[in-house]
Amino acid sequence: MLYASAAVESFRTHGIPARYVEGYYLSDNQIAQSDDGHELLSGEDMHAWAEVYFDGVGWLPVDVTPGYYYDTAELRTVIWKNL
Repeated sequence: MLYASAAVESFRTHGIPARYVEGYYLSDNQIAQSDDGHELLSGEDMHAWAEVYFDGVGWLPVDVTPGYYYDTAELRTVIWKNL
């Protein structure tokens, strides 16, 4: 939570539209190990991240929490290729 809220405040301070998001993180390993495609989530799976708004694209996750990094620039490139 602290990383996400600090990131949102930093983005906003620099005039970048950002929002704080809370939810659950389900890793690729958890998905792969699921026998029936269902996974039980608990409080240990809770996570918070920031999202930044890109014109013409929308909100993209920017996770600055160590170990949960999303490559936002790569995400934007992939999205632009698919538009």
